Amino acid sequence: MNSEKTLLETFLDNTLISAIIGAAGMSCRLLLSENKEITIWIAIRHIIAAMLTAVVVGHAASDYISTESTRYALVGVAGYAAPEVLDACLKLVRKHIEKITKKG
Repeated sequence: MNSEKTLLETFLDNTLISAIIGAAGMSCRLLLSENKEITIWIAIRHIIAAMLTAVVVGHAASDYISTESTRYALVGVAGYAAPEVLDACLKLVRKHIEKITKKG
């Protein structure tokens, strides 16, 4: 039971760290942006999307990347590129759904 708690704590720690790194990546992108039309609400929405993307990428990469520093670097890049990552995922899902509906 003690090891389960340790695993849960590790999971939550990695989730929190990934979310913070993802938010930092998107914050950097927004600060470097030359777009003057970004409102605070758009920025918040982008940062939340980056946090969620970074958490998912961090947990997915944990099975493939053994070093923490490399995994966190990937998480930061995913947070920075969250809109593109989400667009690519949506395209894959739509393509898969189209294949399923054409077969059925």
